[in-house]
Amino acid sequence: MRSVPKESKHLVVAFARAPEEGRVKTRLGAEIGAKGALGVYLALAGEVWANLLQARASLGFQAWLAFDPPEAGEAMRDWLPSADAYVPQSGGDLGARIQNVFRSGFEAGFKSVLIIGTDAPDLSRRHYEEAFAQVRPGRAVVGPSEDGGFYLLALSAPPPDLFVLFSGIPWSSEETRKALRNKASQLDLDWVELEPLSDVDTLADLRRVRPGLLP
Repeated sequence: MRSVPKESKHLVVAFARAPEEGRVKTRLGAEIGAKGALGVYLALAGEVWANLLQARASLGFQAWLAFDPPEAGEAMRDWLPSADAYVPQSGGDLGARIQNVFRSGFEAGFKSVLIIGTDAPDLSRRHYEEAFAQVRPGRAVVGPSEDGGFYLLALSAPPPDLFVLFSGIPWSSEETRKALRNKASQLDLDWVELEPLSDVDTLADLRRVRPGLLP
């Protein structure tokens, strides 16, 4: 496992599901079949992870992989290697799991915690660099995805109430980012957005963003 300087105060946590046919990229799978969707998921997640490790090498943050289901730890280490830590996702809905990851990162002593998914393959070093440059206490830095969600979220020091921030959000919808911004406003958090990127969730997305992955 690669060693990151112990004095690193920045953390990136990637959320990923175990690559099981029929359980990943289900919207895409409804269009191209579960086997094809699994292949796309493997390629996209692999690209996001490789870019993350390259960014870590130059920027010096730590990288964790938050995986689901909890029993998939060994398989996830084999598939997406070289994380500084592998942590099972815990909690109920996605909001609870995100909340728990942020709490774990801050309790571990990191100054800034940034979370990402595996749906935006154009996420690169400069996005991490800009997010860490912009984030500060009392501010949320968000990488908006074009479908109404987000590909990146960074916080520096816990906000007043992590539960309030992530509860009651309509996840995986066109209203996700808007609802999160409303929650941030309730907690008097500033809101800063990076450039928008495209997630790959549907066949139309795949054709536009990574046509080379079409089965």
